[in-house]
Amino acid sequence: MIATWSGNRRVNNQNYLKNHILKLLSLKQNLSQITIVKPLLGGNDSYYDLSGLFKQFETKVVLLDRVSNDGHSYGQLFYAYETYRDEFDYYIFVEDDYQPNINNFDKILLELYLDKTVDGYLCSFSGYNAEYPEGGCSISNGMVSRKYLDLIYEKTPNPIQSINNSDGNICHKNFADLLISCGLRFKDFATEYRVPYFGNYIIDYGRTDTNETIFVPNQMFDLNLEFKEMELSDIPSFLEIRNQSKEFLHNDSHFTLDQATDWFEKTNPRFYIIKLGNIMIGYFRTSNWENNVPYIGCDIHTDFRGLGLGYLSYLKFIDKIYNEFKVDSIKLEVLSTNTRAKNLYDKLGFKEIGISNEKIVRDNTQIDSIIM
Repeated sequence: MIATWSGNRRVNNQNYLKNHILKLLSLKQNLSQITIVKPLLGGNDSYYDLSGLFKQFETKVVLLDRVSNDGHSYGQLFYAYETYRDEFDYYIFVEDDYQPNINNFDKILLELYLDKTVDGYLCSFSGYNAEYPEGGCSISNGMVSRKYLDLIYEKTPNPIQSINNSDGNICHKNFADLLISCGLRFKDFATEYRVPYFGNYIIDYGRTDTNETIFVPNQMFDLNLEFKEMELSDIPSFLEIRNQSKEFLHNDSHFTLDQATDWFEKTNPRFYIIKLGNIMIGYFRTSNWENNVPYIGCDIHTDFRGLGLGYLSYLKFIDKIYNEFKVDSIKLEVLSTNTRAKNLYDKLGFKEIGISNEKIVRDNTQIDSIIM
């Protein structure tokens, strides 16, 4: 269950939910459902406009509208429970500005919950100190069982109102007080994993001798993009993306699967597919490896455009090319009409060095191919 907010304090952080969903897509998990709670108060609807990503999951994704934000993030957790009640045995809770960061995080959390015989709430860091000797949930992520949520509702029929306050931090403290008043306890996994927290900078509350983390703040967002040389079995997915991108390519012909297969078998091109988890989101073309100065180019599936994935893919792939193949430099060509791509290459640090002699014609008009 992902608690969200898209009001004024998210103005400069409009990528939190998008990055969270992309990270989830990149990880192995066996969740029964991904529930995103959307408070309908002063929010920005475009923050939730991620339907293209939602449909990529095999897991069911629900965008759950709510008419208030009473109780803030923990009120959203209770609202999700009230909506689904007995459908799920365990609820994993995380705010949108934190992300799961390890494969099978749901299995790991469940094993920790059972191994530690948690009699209440499992969280990253429970913050035991002189002021809070019984602990709390110091960072807003964790797991709670339906059994203990049922118990809370038996003892406090309206827990959302019991924790409600205009100050989200007070709601946070009220949540801890509520669980303790119901006879429940907090346990954490700070002795097993690194627990990074972002205030004005990263603070570690857990182990410092490991980089293994279950959740990380958005400031540590690092997407698990993988590259592998393209194989014959990749041709159908490759062709779909290639034909979607033809208007931006020097050859804007539409090819059939038979044509693409024949081309691949005869030319054995040095192409690399881009994978986000198990999903092929695009590919890199490489050519002209003579003199250690290869040309590269990238095409991204339409469902994954406009999400910053082109930029991230280029950064990681360029790093791979330089480190693995020790090239002297990298070149590319871009049609002068493709302003968006040209801006991306400028951002990546490419510099224009000339115009190709190749004649490119679109709609009976000759256009330049810029060499960078």
